[in-house]
Amino acid sequence: WRPGDADYFAREPARFEERLTVPIAVVGGLALLERCADDERTRALLAEALPVARRDFAQRAQMAHAWADLFALHVLVRAPRVLEHLEPFAIAIASCWAPELAADGLVQGVRFPFHGQPLPSASAMLAGGLLALGIDVPQVARLAAGLLERTSDGARWADGAEAPDFFTTFLVAELLARVDPAFDPLPAARFVAAAQGEDGLFRALGPEAPWLTDSVARFLRATERPFAERFEWPHLPDANRDHKTKLPFYAYFVRLAELLGALPGL
Repeated sequence: WRPGDADYFAREPARFEERLTVPIAVVGGLALLERCADDERTRALLAEALPVARRDFAQRAQMAHAWADLFALHVLVRAPRVLEHLEPFAIAIASCWAPELAADGLVQGVRFPFHGQPLPSASAMLAGGLLALGIDVPQVARLAAGLLERTSDGARWADGAEAPDFFTTFLVAELLARVDPAFDPLPAARFVAAAQGEDGLFRALGPEAPWLTDSVARFLRATERPFAERFEWPHLPDANRDHKTKLPFYAYFVRLAELLGALPGL
């Protein structure tokens, strides 16, 4: 979906495909085992699979590839029951990349051909991860502001100097639709919807089509609802709750105030 990746894909298609398929397969498999965990054999499979999953996600906390690391985070935080098992690794990935924002408030590429270039897709995935984890909330506002400044051609986005593409636009618009009431998601939704294949599926590469189609469908449905129903409150970690009452500590309201104060639309 990014022309700049074409040479690498031609040389190493299997490794390129891993960036998309491994997080989806790992998280999807664990989610299935979690749903069937009342069965003894399934619990045994889950116990066997979790150490392997931890190894896979630990590799994403080494800052080796901005897009791949943050896509893994993006997939993981959208599966709450799986996230309960792998939350330390999600926090590690997010914590690696959150301090690395450039002056324009976006994640920069660390690999050719996007080295040193702004990556709106990775930036949106990092912001969504921070929001879902309830950590470093002020960075969410900074990332959102940086993404709004990078829009082009009627709410479309691209990584680096590429032409706008549907996958990057989907990732950015899906985030902004949840955090900024001043953002109109409908132009981006129309651009994303135009990428639907004749078979009804959305594809960035191919193997991820079922997962991506479900994600896009959820986004398109959400754009039909008012912002108050789309807004995603920052996650409230157990560490920020009173153990007796389960109510939030004052620190959580400080984080909310930082987010609400940093985005003009809020």
